[in-house]
Amino acid sequence: FFFVSLCAGPEQAIRVGLPSLFSMMFRLPCFVCSANSFTTRSMVPYGSLYRIGFRSCVQKSKRKRKPRYYWHSLDNQRDFFDQFAQKHDIKQPSDWKHIKYRQVKEEGGESILKLYSSLFTALKAIYPEHEWDVQQTRKQIPNNHWKSPEKQREFFDLFARKYNLIHPSDWSKVTYQQVCQEGGRSILSHYKSLFAALENIYPEREWDLKTTRKLLPAGYWNKLENQREFLDRFAQQHNINKAEDWKHITYQQLAESGGKALLNRYPSIYVALTQIYPEHEWDVKSVRKQHPNHHWNSVAN
Repeated sequence: FFFVSLCAGPEQAIRVGLPSLFSMMFRLPCFVCSANSFTTRSMVPYGSLYRIGFRSCVQKSKRKRKPRYYWHSLDNQRDFFDQFAQKHDIKQPSDWKHIKYRQVKEEGGESILKLYSSLFTALKAIYPEHEWDVQQTRKQIPNNHWKSPEKQREFFDLFARKYNLIHPSDWSKVTYQQVCQEGGRSILSHYKSLFAALENIYPEREWDLKTTRKLLPAGYWNKLENQREFLDRFAQQHNINKAEDWKHITYQQLAESGGKALLNRYPSIYVALTQIYPEHEWDVKSVRKQHPNHHWNSVAN
């Protein structure tokens, strides 16, 4: 328009330039809103954008934002979950078992879930009047849930009540697999054995491995302190106060008391005693009635 005005004068500019200018203005490329995406159509009249409902699509796409810190209010969180529960026919805590984290997130609860470590934690905080059991409420236990000693103790308390386990010796009837089947596999993965788990979770109780577990953990007798602990307990039970008192103890007695696997590591009781109690002076004649096999094969003996 300005070029024509300069070259040909105002009259030619009005007669030739203005129509060209208006033609360009109303035939610009634009975006047309389709059902699922935006597609480009070139040379579509600008006014057609309104005819296809572009403005309404943009308005619908705008998300309604809540005021800042809106979801920090426990009442607002509860309102959201009340509506969610009503929509999905959730009437008791166990009904939440089939609800996924992503489902709550997609329905507008993302900002709430960000305030908690898991959906289960959120439910416990928002509905403290209910009794929440993570195994009944969630199909998948939240990450790091069982790292907490309180959660571990809570699980074993429920387990003990279910199977009427009152005394430490009652746990001798419980198998490792049984605890796993009840949902305790993740807890046991933090310990070398079920006995080690019980010792750490209930430190105020006196745990005796022989009365608590039928099957000892693998490699238990490899440790000298475990061997010594067993013989200390045996000596206390049989009133053994000095080295000579071991003279009346038989191999069968030790084996029946649970020391067979221990004795299998040594050629005789005498050798076991000398290895486990090196601070004592052991005389085979005063300690044993019968000399160990191959005792006299040694030149020193």
